[in-house]
Amino acid sequence: MLPHDEYLTLEQAAALTGLRKRELRAMVRSGRLPAIRRERCWYVQRTDVVAWREAATMKKARATNQHDQATNVPVQRGAEREELLLVLHMLQEKDAQLATLQEERVRLAGQVGFLQAQLAERDVRLQLLEATNEPPQLPALTEGARAQGRAEESTGIWRRLLHPRASIG
Repeated sequence: MLPHDEYLTLEQAAALTGLRKRELRAMVRSGRLPAIRRERCWYVQRTDVVAWREAATMKKARATNQHDQATNVPVQRGAEREELLLVLHMLQEKDAQLATLQEERVRLAGQVGFLQAQLAERDVRLQLLEATNEPPQLPALTEGARAQGRAEESTGIWRRLLHPRASIG
């Protein structure tokens, strides 16, 4: 199923853009608006709809600006400036999100590499144990061993078998 927050039906997109559902369907079929069809219903990504709406707004503003220049009517630059500042702010937020995601990807790649190395090491140890076909002979930890002070020695053997890196050094 599609994520509810990321995708809109054509009805929801029509309400957001002010277009009719039929116009949106025509845009989808012509390829001007990317969409996915599931269960006899078209779904468009919210980001695509918002981007299309912003582009249409900018195109309309440019057309109005050209008309105003042709008729020598003064144009209000404050609204255009506010729109550009809004777009610039959105781009800066997206850049920050992208940087955060790239850092997270690098961190996760490092973790994956570490875990792969551990897995390879454990596979080698398992193959060595399977090659001998004998379970490792370990001294039993009994009350007699504790009484004689050999409990630490027995624990050390287990520690070396289960965590060979910890016993190095």
